[in-house]
Amino acid sequence: MKTIRVLLAFLLLFMMLPACGSADAENPASDFEYEENEDGTITITSYIGTDPDVVIPSAIQSKSVTKIGVNAFRKNSATSVIMPNTIIEIAADAFYQCDRLQAITLSTNLVQIGSSAFQECARLKSITIPSQVRAIGDQAFDSSGLETIAFEDGIEIIGGYGAFACTQIKQLVFPSTLKEIGDSAFAACPNLESVALNEGLVTIGHKAFVNNPKLKEIIIPKTVETVTEMDFNMCSGLKKIMFEGDAPTTFEFSDSVSGVWEPYDVHFTVYYHEGAEGFTSPEWYGYPTVCIP
Repeated sequence: MKTIRVLLAFLLLFMMLPACGSADAENPASDFEYEENEDGTITITSYIGTDPDVVIPSAIQSKSVTKIGVNAFRKNSATSVIMPNTIIEIAADAFYQCDRLQAITLSTNLVQIGSSAFQECARLKSITIPSQVRAIGDQAFDSSGLETIAFEDGIEIIGGYGAFACTQIKQLVFPSTLKEIGDSAFAACPNLESVALNEGLVTIGHKAFVNNPKLKEIIIPKTVETVTEMDFNMCSGLKKIMFEGDAPTTFEFSDSVSGVWEPYDVHFTVYYHEGAEGFTSPEWYGYPTVCIP
C-alpha cells in the first residue's frame, strides 16, 4: 500500500510538470512581426498575438532577438511581458500607453531604454533597472503607475528628461555606482517621501526633484559637485537639506541674483558641518543656515 501511494505521488508530480513549465514558455514566432538587422540579429517590430502573458523568444529562425522596436507593443493589451536576456535595446515608444501592462521582466543585458518606452503604462507598479543599462530616454516611464523602482549596482547615469516624472514612487534608494541624475528625472512625484542619495554621486540635474510636496528632508553627499537653482523648487514639505561636505562648486542654470535655488521659494534650512567650505551664515543664497559642530 505504501508503495502504491509513493507511485501515485510521483505520477501526480510528473503530470504537473508540463503545466508548471508552460507558464514561461516562449510565444511562437508567428505571434510577432520582425525584421533582420544588419548584424544578423532580430528586431521585434510588432506583437500580433492574443496571449496577454507574453514571453518573447530569445531567437527566431535561429537568430538572436536583440531589440524591441519602435511602437512594437504600443497601446497593446498585454498584461505581462518577459524578455530574454538577449535583448539589449528597447526602442522609443515600444510600450507606450500599454494601460493593461502590470508586470515586465527586463533583460539582464539591457543597455538602452528609449524615450517614452513605458510612458503612461498606468498599471505598471514596479520595475527593476538592470545594471547594464547606460541610457534611459526622455520620459521613458513618465506618468506610469510605478510605485517602486530598484536600480541595480552598476548603473552610472539616470538620464533622460523626465525619465520617471509624474510616477507614484514613495521612496528612492540609489546604487553606489550612480554618478548623475538627469534633468527633471523625478519631478512631480506626489507620493515621494524619501530619497537616499549615494556617496559617489556627482551631478544632480536641473529640476531633478522639483514639485515633490511630501519630501521633508534630503542629504547631499560630499561628492556632489553640481546642483541647480530649481532642483528642489516647489517641494513645499521640504524643511531640511543637509550637506555632508563643502558647498557644491558648480551651480548650473544659476546667476548672481537667483543663486542655487529660487529665492522666492524659501521654505527649508540648509545644514552643513563645521569646517565645510563655501557656505555662509546666517544665510546662504537666501536660505537660512545652521552650522553643525
